[in-house]
Amino acid sequence: MAQPSRRPLMAGNWKMNLNHLEAIALT
Repeated sequence: MAQPSRRPLMAGNWKMNLNHLEAIALT
């Protein structure tokens, strides 16, 4: 796990987590 590669990964997870939270809230 390289630190520079971790940045984009975290950004992608953040977006996915937001969508997941929204889906749970809608359910």
